[in-house]
Amino acid sequence: MNGIFLTDKQLTQIATAVNKEINLPFVGEEAEQMMFRGIVSMVVRVGQTFIPYQWGKLMHDVAVGISPEREDEAVDWLTRCINKNVDVPFMSEDVEVKLIRPVAKVLIGGLVKGRSLETQTNKG
Repeated sequence: MNGIFLTDKQLTQIATAVNKEINLPFVGEEAEQMMFRGIVSMVVRVGQTFIPYQWGKLMHDVAVGISPEREDEAVDWLTRCINKNVDVPFMSEDVEVKLIRPVAKVLIGGLVKGRSLETQTNKG
């Protein structure tokens, strides 16, 4: 597990989803996947610093959480917090946000009542 949040498998699933959305010119798919996997791991580590430890434990419990109505607001907030603390070399701020937002959406989605990190990363 990466900290209290995601397993290696879940990190790879997120990296694969990001890789489908972002194409890096002159970089092969296999190299892109490795790069995105490393970047997603870094983004999760930074994101964890903004989510209290106790909340992180709740990400695995579908019975409790924030209301779905607050999800978009929370995703926007976490995306901004992470982006202020992550600088990916050779990527514009717009591309960084495209990479960070899906990770923030999974993390916050795990905090929504009725969901968990497992339900967020096992979407087909």
